[in-house]
Amino acid sequence: MKKLALFISIFILMSTVFKKEKVYFPKSTFVSLTEKTVNLPADAKGKFTVVFVAMNKKGIDTMFTWFKKMDTALVYTKNNNAVLVEDQLDDNLYFIIAGKNAGTNISGRVLDTLTKNKELDLKDNILFYAGVPDTLSTSLKISNPDKLTGFVLNYNGVIVYRFSGVYTEPKWKALKEILADPDASSYDHQYQK
Repeated sequence: MKKLALFISIFILMSTVFKKEKVYFPKSTFVSLTEKTVNLPADAKGKFTVVFVAMNKKGIDTMFTWFKKMDTALVYTKNNNAVLVEDQLDDNLYFIIAGKNAGTNISGRVLDTLTKNKELDLKDNILFYAGVPDTLSTSLKISNPDKLTGFVLNYNGVIVYRFSGVYTEPKWKALKEILADPDASSYDHQYQK
């Protein structure tokens, strides 16, 4: 009997120690470049959502490196009913600019970049944070504001994957693998490959 009680105690302790907490994307309101209001994660439920968060100019410059690939994979093909391509995914995509100086100057600069690179389909996907930037960075545990941070949210708004930095093919491959995994949508904890 003592062995059974000891086994049960160890099992409960182990399950508590190794239990992973669900980490939800913080409920936040954003305004797009086209002046549409977006509430995350509520407006994104039902699909995977890829969210990039830039806290300053360096983060925004890094964000630009992701525009072309994400425009092709998640925006252009959907908006233009193009023939299916290898990288087309039917998921939500948002680029969030949450820096303290995220005003008109940054909006103009981002719009100029989109126009120059013929990526205007992304206008609805670029959001400005309506709250205090430090609140968002604290909630998302962004320790280095100079780095662009990316997140994948599952169908319920739980953060299942986190990445950072400039676009690279290996990062895109890892991200695409998660978005294409039908089982990953139900994960309520950090995605494990």
